[in-house]
Amino acid sequence: MPPVLQLRDVSLSRDGRAVLDRVTLDVGERQVHGVVGPNGAGKTTLLDVACGLVRPDHGDVVRRGEPLPLMRHRDLPRAEIARTLQTLELDERRTVLDNVVLGADHQPRPGVLGALVGRPRSSEDPALRERARVVLDELRIGMHARELPASLPLAVRKRVDLARALVTNPSLLVLDEPAAGLSGPERDELIKLLRSLARRMSVVLVEHHLDVVSRVCDEVTVLDDGRVVAHGPFDVVRDDPAAAAAYFGQAAG
Repeated sequence: MPPVLQLRDVSLSRDGRAVLDRVTLDVGERQVHGVVGPNGAGKTTLLDVACGLVRPDHGDVVRRGEPLPLMRHRDLPRAEIARTLQTLELDERRTVLDNVVLGADHQPRPGVLGALVGRPRSSEDPALRERARVVLDELRIGMHARELPASLPLAVRKRVDLARALVTNPSLLVLDEPAAGLSGPERDELIKLLRSLARRMSVVLVEHHLDVVSRVCDEVTVLDDGRVVAHGPFDVVRDDPAAAAAYFGQAAG
């Protein structure tokens, strides 16, 4: 079986500056792959390229053995990809449940949604709302389904955002700094959740909290100035001189 995602010799320049420089990495089935590096290393751009949201100037992005086409964010579920952003983009005027239902608006409709094939989609579809409730319960925030996001703590809001991604039934989940702003105990809960999700999907995450990276990632890629300076299990890349010079030394400090 081919890797879930492959980047091969990917390069991208903006305004004459190399943002990504010949980046190569593989994401395996049900693997958690971390991407770390200093600010400005190209991590978020790498996620955009990996999802097909940005086309590289050079190189290939391959999804399960097939080239990944250029897509809009709303099209990602058709490739079984879900992507979260650094900044939460919740609709504060809608309830938690409605926010999650909206995340399924362009879902390909497998499983519980199969009966909806060929029918109009709306936020009132019973099957969509039931699927959203199931995901909220899985993330242990079902008790907040009727509340507005603005009234909730950051850790809960982040789970609402994650629920919007999971409701699309992805096989590849791409997360941009999911632990940002969380306390130590909240990060512990996130780690448990990510381990659980990895039993049924692959996960790629950009993350600055090394406790999350070390405890949840099977493989880690270290970027510096758009280039891969180290790759492998956390314990290996942590001790790599190039990775330490680029990131791990300052991150530990």
